[in-house]
Amino acid sequence: MNPDVIQLYSLVGLRALAEYDAPEYRRVTDLSRNELEEKIRRLQASVSDEPLLSEIRARMSELELIQGESRSQTELAFLLKQLSNSCLQRAQQLALLQSRTMRSEGTSTQPQRTAVRDAERPKTSAPESEEFVKLAAMRLLRALPAYSAEFNVRLRNVEVDCLLRPADSRMPVIFIEAKVALRNEDVLRSAMNQLKKAAAGWGKGAFQVVLTTAVDRSLHLAGFEGRTGSPYLLVYDQEANEFIENTSEHLLAAAVRRVQDALP
Repeated sequence: MNPDVIQLYSLVGLRALAEYDAPEYRRVTDLSRNELEEKIRRLQASVSDEPLLSEIRARMSELELIQGESRSQTELAFLLKQLSNSCLQRAQQLALLQSRTMRSEGTSTQPQRTAVRDAERPKTSAPESEEFVKLAAMRLLRALPAYSAEFNVRLRNVEVDCLLRPADSRMPVIFIEAKVALRNEDVLRSAMNQLKKAAAGWGKGAFQVVLTTAVDRSLHLAGFEGRTGSPYLLVYDQEANEFIENTSEHLLAAAVRRVQDALP
């Protein structure tokens, strides 16, 4: 799956959002409408051989049809909202399918890697630590194209390493606290407490993620089970630019379910 195809669906969803809820559109992106349309045209040209391009063009034609034939502002807003929702949902579904495909291909061609990595390695400097967070976030955004990343975000009196904001306010915000290596219970507990404070008040509207490159085998990880309110653990292999044993799959699946539950 070409990542540009997934991004196109998200951009078409944003294009519809811009028409029926301009304030929300300005909140979720810095792109002007002209810049958004130019980006859509550019991506369409880059994926001209993709089978799904005809489906994307059909969504664009539907957008123009809705704008031209709606008989009232209420009808226009309703139909545009439905179109925006369907495009964003389609992007999430394709991202999840891509993640599963990559996992299957990786399993067949590479030795299976374990999510519990040896944490006994030299300590990483602060700049290297920040770089690992950014690289992992960018990799995650390939599978979550309807999100944008912010780093070193302060909320109330708590700072988190990364915050992923969705284009659609009904999708969950994702708080990420990073530790280069989870060497002991204190490090793990510190990360989880930081996430809990940052996500306080968001309820089901937030996912909490502990991001790392290595986990000590003696740590008890039973709490990372993907239940509502429980944190997710992402183990990132910087050299391969991939999450070990595709530890991101449960997070992606949960995000897709959240979108589906929110849709009318």
